[in-house]
Amino acid sequence: MIIAGMIGYYLFAIGLIVIVGYMTALDTIRKGKAQTERIIARMESQMTSTPPLEPHTSTPIPDDDIPVPELRITIKRHPESDAAKLPLIAARVIGEVSKLEQSLGGDGLRYDQSGSVEEPGKLVLRLVPELLDEFTEDRLAKVADELNELVQRVRTNLVREQDGDIRELIDRELNPERSEAMLDLEGATMAAPEG
Repeated sequence: MIIAGMIGYYLFAIGLIVIVGYMTALDTIRKGKAQTERIIARMESQMTSTPPLEPHTSTPIPDDDIPVPELRITIKRHPESDAAKLPLIAARVIGEVSKLEQSLGGDGLRYDQSGSVEEPGKLVLRLVPELLDEFTEDRLAKVADELNELVQRVRTNLVREQDGDIRELIDRELNPERSEAMLDLEGATMAAPEG
């Protein structure tokens, strides 16, 4: 009898705890739903009181007559260089310079085939920006500066290496077929639009 009473007591206590937990959960759900409805009603009232937005007007695409800022990169070809490697190296330079311009906030640079010039011993690449905005000229000037600084550092290091080891120069003269075809990136210039 005592065991039956204890079991009944425990069942009653557990049932009471479950009922209290259930009622608390229902109350919390009701409060959350009411709060959500109040927030939605407040947002709807604010949306009806805000002024309408002005219609979007797209920026017109620039005509071909408008001058576009450009970046010109000159690559000088060494007389002993392999002419077949020039397009590959030029494509790599274009890709890296485009990435540099993107890192400065642009959309990259596009190779302009008609504006590029091939002369005996050198190639002048014309690159134009994909994105035209008020910062385009500044970005292209920074790209030209960084590219010219890189070229100057490479030249300084090459001169230092060549002056530092006469044995390497002698070996290069004795075995010219071992020396790689050299291309010299002369530098970059940024031309602002005229007018």
